[in-house]
Amino acid sequence: MNDGIYKYEPSATTTTEVSEEFDFVIVDNDGDMASRTLTITVVHAAGIQVVRDVYVITNQDPTEIPDWALLANDEPSTVNSRAIISV
Repeated sequence: MNDGIYKYEPSATTTTEVSEEFDFVIVDNDGDMASRTLTITVVHAAGIQVVRDVYVITNQDPTEIPDWALLANDEPSTVNSRAIISV
């Protein structure tokens, strides 16, 4: 755990929202310490969502592409909501 890489794997059989908290302390080379709490929340998906790449070729700068156009070729899970969180 000294390399800064961490992996979290929730139970594969999770059928509800699961939230776990982890307290941690970091220490720098001077010995200064800081503590925080990390909260991981896993929300059960009702099905697998398939997200495909979207390639846009344009000569316009800047270009605004509506969300519906970016989501048009994706297959949603059985939940009927899709949203773009970040690009």
